[in-house]
Amino acid sequence: MGLRGALFLTAVLALASVACGEGSIEVTRVLSPADAAKAQQGKLVPTAIVRGAVRIDVPENARVEATQIVLPRSSRAYVHKLRPGDVLQADDSGRIVAVRSAGDPPIVTHFVPGTASSPDGSDEVRGELESSGGAPTIALLPTDRVEMRGTFDGDEQVPGGGRVESSRSTGTLVGGLVVFGLSYGTSAFVGASSTMRADRALLVPVAGPWIDFATRSSCVVPPMPAAVAAQLPVSPCLPETLSRAALVAGGVLQGLGAILTFVALPSTTRVVYDDEHATAPPKRTFAIVPQPTLHGGGMGVVGTF
Repeated sequence: MGLRGALFLTAVLALASVACGEGSIEVTRVLSPADAAKAQQGKLVPTAIVRGAVRIDVPENARVEATQIVLPRSSRAYVHKLRPGDVLQADDSGRIVAVRSAGDPPIVTHFVPGTASSPDGSDEVRGELESSGGAPTIALLPTDRVEMRGTFDGDEQVPGGGRVESSRSTGTLVGGLVVFGLSYGTSAFVGASSTMRADRALLVPVAGPWIDFATRSSCVVPPMPAAVAAQLPVSPCLPETLSRAALVAGGVLQGLGAILTFVALPSTTRVVYDDEHATAPPKRTFAIVPQPTLHGGGMGVVGTF
């Protein structure tokens, strides 16, 4: 097979082995405060408060409790993204002291007077969050929901109900590897053992047979009397004709095997939920189906992506 061929096959098999591993996916759940407080013990962390149609981001390292979001003490540089309907509240000195959302009831984010600022044209307010002796907090209502987010690997359970599933067309992957391996192995063996210079191209995967086909010398029948030629059982060019047919077959099979392998390598990772709190992304599917027409028929591809 040769060193280049062995290295190539090793790389393909290693890639397939890595791809067979299950992927990871970012999961977002919207839970009640009580459920969010339980879920944060795992990989899920709070990212926002949802009150009706209003969504308010919370800083990193925030902690969910049953009645409030406890913000980190480092929230002195807290950034509040303004949304339509938000109202800035100022004290008698004109300093921003709070932002009131458009929720019902509204979420009020309090700032330490004199620390908050929102330049003209800006869509955010930066400042130090107000706290009563301890860490700053944002009060939660029983009807509020907390957006939680985290990254999970294949087959992991998602807090609150659900699991991550990864799938791929294993049959197509195995079939592609087998077709490519057998066809390329045969071509590489011929290329390594042949004395013909053009056959060295067979060590190149996929393109090798076509390079050999294009560069090899044409068959030339040696001069001979007509009577002798008539008595020959087969044409002197039959071996070359068969060799060219084998090159075409090898090129087609290698190309087909490579296409099947790389089409089947990507996996589809999705979350299967147990309840109504979140929706799973659709699974990608496709199928080849007959397509009748007025003048006959054909084939087509349908599916969801």
